[in-house]
Amino acid sequence: MGASSSDQLGFNSNGNYPSSVTPLANGNYVVTSPQWDNGSIADAGAVTFGNGNTGVVGEISSTNSLVGSHSFDQVGSPVYDDNLSEYISAVTELSNGNYVVTSTYWSDGVEYGLGAVTFGNGTTGISGIVSSSNSLVGTSSSDQLGSAGVTALSNGNYVVSSPNWTNGSLYGAGAVTFGNGTSGVSGNISASNSLIGSSDYDQVGNAGVIALPNGNYVVCSSYWNNGSVNYAGAVTFGNGLTGISGVISSSNSLVGSSDSDEVGAQHYSDYDEGYVSSVTVLSNGNYVISNPNWDNGSVYDAGAVTFGNASTGVTGTISSANSLVGSSDGDKVGTFGVVPLTNGNYVISSPYWTNGSIYGAGAVTFGNGTTGIMGTISSSNSLVGSSNSDYVGLNSYDERPQVTALTNGNYVVSSPEWNNGIDEDAGAVTFGDGNSGVTGAISSANSLVGSNDYDRVGNGGITALKNGNYVVSSYEWSNGIKSSAGAVTFGDGTSGINGVVSAANSLVGTTDYDNVGRPLYNGDQYVSSITALANGNYVVSSPEWNNGFDVDAGAVTFGNGATGISGTISSTNSLVGTTDYDQVGIAGVSALLNGNYVVSSPYWNNGTIVNAGAVTFGSGTTGINGMVSETNSLAGSTYNDAVGRVIYDEIIDQYVSSVTTLYNGNYVVRSPTWDDGTTANAGAVTYGNGTTGVSGEITSSNSRTGLAWNIISPYIVTHDLNNTFYSVFLSDGKVWVDSQGDGYPDLTFDPLSDMTVFENASEQTVNLTGIAAGGFGGNPVSITATSNNQSLIPDPIISYASPNSTGSLQFTPLPDQTGLATITVTVEDGGLDKNLATTFDNNILERTFDITVSNLLEIELRVVETPTSLDSDGAAAILPDHQSVVEEWSSFLLEIWVTTESTSSQGIFTTGLDLQYETEIISATMIEYGPGFALNQSGSINDTLGAVENLYAETTGEGLGIGDYLLFARIQFDSLTDDGVDLDLDGQSIGPYDLGFSVESPEVTVVGDNLTTTQVNTATSTNIYANPYDLNDDDAINFRDLILFASTYGEITSESSSVYAWFSDLNQSNKVEFKDLLYFASNYNKSKAEQHEIVYPNNFPTAWNPPLQVSTLSQIENTTPSLKQIQTDVKLLSAAQDVSSDIARIEQQQLEDIKIVGGGPGETTLGRVTANTIYIDVNGAGSGWSVDATPLDYSEDQYESQLSLIAISSGEAEDLIDLRTVNRLQLDHLQGNDQAASGVIEDTLALGIPRLSEWDEATDDFLFPLRKQVNCFLSDMIV
Repeated sequence: MGASSSDQLGFNSNGNYPSSVTPLANGNYVVTSPQWDNGSIADAGAVTFGNGNTGVVGEISSTNSLVGSHSFDQVGSPVYDDNLSEYISAVTELSNGNYVVTSTYWSDGVEYGLGAVTFGNGTTGISGIVSSSNSLVGTSSSDQLGSAGVTALSNGNYVVSSPNWTNGSLYGAGAVTFGNGTSGVSGNISASNSLIGSSDYDQVGNAGVIALPNGNYVVCSSYWNNGSVNYAGAVTFGNGLTGISGVISSSNSLVGSSDSDEVGAQHYSDYDEGYVSSVTVLSNGNYVISNPNWDNGSVYDAGAVTFGNASTGVTGTISSANSLVGSSDGDKVGTFGVVPLTNGNYVISSPYWTNGSIYGAGAVTFGNGTTGIMGTISSSNSLVGSSNSDYVGLNSYDERPQVTALTNGNYVVSSPEWNNGIDEDAGAVTFGDGNSGVTGAISSANSLVGSNDYDRVGNGGITALKNGNYVVSSYEWSNGIKSSAGAVTFGDGTSGINGVVSAANSLVGTTDYDNVGRPLYNGDQYVSSITALANGNYVVSSPEWNNGFDVDAGAVTFGNGATGISGTISSTNSLVGTTDYDQVGIAGVSALLNGNYVVSSPYWNNGTIVNAGAVTFGSGTTGINGMVSETNSLAGSTYNDAVGRVIYDEIIDQYVSSVTTLYNGNYVVRSPTWDDGTTANAGAVTYGNGTTGVSGEITSSNSRTGLAWNIISPYIVTHDLNNTFYSVFLSDGKVWVDSQGDGYPDLTFDPLSDMTVFENASEQTVNLTGIAAGGFGGNPVSITATSNNQSLIPDPIISYASPNSTGSLQFTPLPDQTGLATITVTVEDGGLDKNLATTFDNNILERTFDITVSNLLEIELRVVETPTSLDSDGAAAILPDHQSVVEEWSSFLLEIWVTTESTSSQGIFTTGLDLQYETEIISATMIEYGPGFALNQSGSINDTLGAVENLYAETTGEGLGIGDYLLFARIQFDSLTDDGVDLDLDGQSIGPYDLGFSVESPEVTVVGDNLTTTQVNTATSTNIYANPYDLNDDDAINFRDLILFASTYGEITSESSSVYAWFSDLNQSNKVEFKDLLYFASNYNKSKAEQHEIVYPNNFPTAWNPPLQVSTLSQIENTTPSLKQIQTDVKLLSAAQDVSSDIARIEQQQLEDIKIVGGGPGETTLGRVTANTIYIDVNGAGSGWSVDATPLDYSEDQYESQLSLIAISSGEAEDLIDLRTVNRLQLDHLQGNDQAASGVIEDTLALGIPRLSEWDEATDDFLFPLRKQVNCFLSDMIV
């Protein structure tokens, strides 16, 4: 702490000063307080060492700080660097963790401004008063030791530059002093400890000290006088372990030999907007010195470039023996410096070099990084121009150097002023091998060239890609008659590209002044329109590209870093704007560290919203094409939001991109002029995922937003070690701390859904999920809940323990109450200080949901065969049983019931609904309302759509439907002509098929104003099965079905090849047999139109599951017609049916045991009986059988007498034996009866004569048990 109000500890009053705190690599730190008063000594200044673990406390004094002892010593005051044109810190950290303090204003009490440079130990610091015993000090007024800074060497040592030091009577001779990085240097400067000048204003070290990678260094003294030669200049090599001392001379330095050679002088670069050193350090540690002002004897400003070894340096006078030199006035060799290549070699740019009589031809020369290059420039050692003002290696527009080092060690030279024959300023870009260089005159054989006047190929610069390839920008290239259409050309970094620029090898514009490849202006300087991505690909920004009639719509195009992209720009290969002056990409492209990229377009118009702005994410592998929109971009939503604009950063005093890239590939977007509703320029900071991006309009839900007009733009501070970033809103006085990994770790709590509960419900539980505190760990969370309707639902109870992600809420509605309550659940965390008690910084998130407490009104559906019995109000105490299966040809009723358990209501008032059903299966034919619903009835049947529509009625009184079931309506359903279900022959299935009953738009109300909820309770669905007797699906059981049935008779169902076998197996016994024939016969001649009852087996339809399919058995060919088993069984059944109504019943088993078997006695015997088996000769004893398919129909016969028939002549039965008559005869024999002498049934039968029964006693005795068997069987069938 300070002791007076003006001490201003740790504060630098000038806003351009660097920070007053210097962190050391070992974790400790140093604080400068140049305004500190040492008692009554004003502005003595102090520099205090702080331990990084324990800090430093107490008042500043000489016991804990390095302090001044005279007024205005200002120990620790920042140093103004003339070369950098800015203030630099007075504390220089050394590479070994120690530090050096510069106090240029320090005095000894007699001489003012002597200056002092003090060594400090990085572990213990230094304290006490500055003096010659602990510091290097000056000896004359205004020596200002260290005024040109302290240079830290890579080995931990350091060098002090004091160009104003006076050497005795030699004013401003200058000195550069070596300091040991472990013990420092102290005392007065002299020739014994410093490199010094020997003339007035030699100003040794004035042009800087350059540290070499190996720990050595180079001192530049451009004003050094070589005897009587003024400003000859010198560059001196210094050993990084011992330094160099003594007077500068040609024996220890490289020196000039003419007035104003100014060897070692910095030169001002318009492009760099500042001075740059004449010494270029190569990647292998050696160095090269550019001296464009050097005179080659009488040749004025010929220029020279000299190679220096990093271990031994270079000394002597510059000449062609140790340097590359020019040979004409104004050659100014090396005027644009030296470009170091990545392999240690280098390239020299001399655009003003004169090629014989060709003025300003220019030359670019390759130099070996181990041995250098010496001699005079020529076409044999350099790439040269061949026309006046070719200016090889120069862009004269802004005097930018045009040599680009590639990442693989090769290089590319741009010469946009090069003349291609008569084509003035056509331009050329030449590839150079990084091991051998390129020499000779530029041509289309060794270069990419323009073919029109002022194409100026390469004028937009060269962009080196990460994979060694490169991209050439030529924004003034003309595409035929289209001026300045612009072109961007991909070049292979191993072999280069030659020839003429065209759409075949370049991405080109197609209209005047598309200016594809033109550099972008970022507010204070131009930057390349080509962005190299981290994965080797690249992106081209063309904000002036015209999209048809849309002027300056702009485009950003992705290019593959291995193959490039060529052709014309369009929405199929580029991200484009769609309105005038969208200028997509005008604010540049930000390359993310994971290879993806982000496009900034602040002037993009969001529909009618001018300059809304957009920032668009692009994949670094495939790019992004199409129109800029809110679906693919982060966008503004009001006029001049200008999302993506270049920002003037007040903190660092320069223009910067609005996109801040994070170390892990993610990014952050600042939008300082974004408006938050009516709050203008509130500003926003938005986190973007580096893999998927961020899109949509900026809102407070996806961004950090300001509270008021931000006078100072929000800025971003990254903290990679903690994986965080800080969004600083100075105008709001707010700092947000967020994650670089996942953005904003906000307080979270999942939304809650509205819910309905019923009157007098028990305790309800609502789960709370997705609960997480904001910030980064250890932040407590509390949850509360309130109700806005205490008379319905009191404040709920919260069950939650921090920091769990889940909890619950419990509530119980008050008895006999209905209504609506809104519940507000508030989740709060401890904020930045992680303390719930300090509420000012707490984060709060509220979720609301509505609870409706209502009367439950229920609708019940029941399918019944007959109407349910009702009381006088149309109610029933219990619901009828629901019929889950109906028959295909049957009619049934659907009853609709309503009920409520609410005792607080006054009963059911209205019911309305729409009913849907499967109209292809059934049809609604009648509507009948319950007795209680007698008022305002409505409803209609729309069988085309399968709907009963607008079914509605009102009750006649109060108290109906409470605790019992009130019939609303009955709907009758019938199977009409167009209804029904077919047998599924392929799928071997008869169903089930759902009738599709569903209720839509149900609404039941009660008498009064109670809140109600209608609930439809459907019983188990009702199914219908196809009628298996109707084998041909014609809605009748007739002869056609019998034919199909007969075709499968006797077959094993699972082995049959017929699709009808499974259906004919009516009792599902896996065989079509006599029992199935009985079932079939019992339904013969029935039809849907006549609404006959159908007799089904007991196991129908439960046993009717599709059988396993087996392979079809091979057909056995039968060439000899014979009697079939089905034919005999049909006749046996016919005989039984003929007498079944007139004979008594016997046990069913007796009938079932009767069999008829083909293959009987043969010859003339028609049949015989044994036990319960009738044997029939299959050929009718050689006469053949008459098998009548309609045995009860005698239309094909004529009567001979009352009891006998004769086959009609020429009919099918003529000359055949009647099988039915034989069956009856054999049945009589089975009972032990003989034929009467004159009976109709005799031992012999005439051909073509069927017989009828003679009703004598013996016949009755026989047929009685048969009739009983048949009747018992029939009575057990399902109707």
